[in-house]
Amino acid sequence: MIKPLFALAVLSFSVQVIAQTADSSKANPITFNVGGGIDTYYAYDINQPESGEIPYFVSSNKHNQFGVNLAYLSLEVKSDRFKLKMMPAFGTYMNANYAAEEGLLKALYEANASVKLLKKKELWLEAGVLSSPYSSESAMSKDQLMYTRSLAPEYVPYYLGGARLNFQVNNKLKLALAVVNGWQQLKDVNSSKAIGTQVEWKPSKKQLINWNTYVGDERSTANPAFRTRIFNDLYWVYTGDKFFTTAINGYYGLQLLETGSSSSWYQFNVTSKFTLPNKSFIAARVEYFNDENGVQIQSINGKDPFECFGAALGYTLAIQENAFLRFEVKELMSVSGQHFRSSSGSPTKNTTIFSVNLSAWF
Repeated sequence: MIKPLFALAVLSFSVQVIAQTADSSKANPITFNVGGGIDTYYAYDINQPESGEIPYFVSSNKHNQFGVNLAYLSLEVKSDRFKLKMMPAFGTYMNANYAAEEGLLKALYEANASVKLLKKKELWLEAGVLSSPYSSESAMSKDQLMYTRSLAPEYVPYYLGGARLNFQVNNKLKLALAVVNGWQQLKDVNSSKAIGTQVEWKPSKKQLINWNTYVGDERSTANPAFRTRIFNDLYWVYTGDKFFTTAINGYYGLQLLETGSSSSWYQFNVTSKFTLPNKSFIAARVEYFNDENGVQIQSINGKDPFECFGAALGYTLAIQENAFLRFEVKELMSVSGQHFRSSSGSPTKNTTIFSVNLSAWF
């Protein structure tokens, strides 16, 4: 039995178990899938942060050390009417992004159960630790046009704790409504719940348009003056052919305060990927992020309102379909103020970050 068990731990597989119903002529197929992957990296920030952490990022954020950004195991059980998904994970991304969670919740990338509510309609209810629809980027680097993330996904929920209705209207339109604990919260920090919506539209095989909203009370011990947060996120992904893909993302958030005033933050970014003849690809990104009142980002130099431009260039060598070797350089530039610190500790306007990544998955 040892060899089969070892094989299950390292190979992706799918098996079908036929559960007989009262009528033996009918069967209910149950599919069990196992997958996983490891995202390793080395990053170097020319400002050489004394803390050893690249400021403003939770993804691949360790300076001058080899690290595991994300290692995960994916377990899924599916039938016509239910789905179960469990994704335990660890790595520097998990340590940074789940720091506010408790106990074993810190190790749950995703964990949820889903049931199909109507036999003839694709209406599903899922609950647990849910994936997030916000921004066109996720924590799963293999699915991204570039290895490192822009500032955009680092300041929206990467995950949600709650329940969500998903309705696949047709092959072009999907709608979702979620009730969640709050803005990236598995442990609720107040007695209020938040509402999120998603409209995913595919006008053609080459295009994806996604519009997401969020409304919730964000008061907490850390931010007692916060009240209702209103957030809109819109992105468009265009896959022109086998050689070109581009993603455009913009969002705007408004944080209402106890005083009756409000603060806003917003961003815009464009990322494009060009596939080369050897199936490797190059990608480039430009971005702008403005959070002058520090709702999401407070400058590490304290007083300066955060406003930043960014540009990145990357090269990916596709060793095979499930293994990438990636190289990237990213420049971040303060628009107003000085949001970075030089290697001597003095404020500076810019930083440059070099990254190398090796990822494999099954």
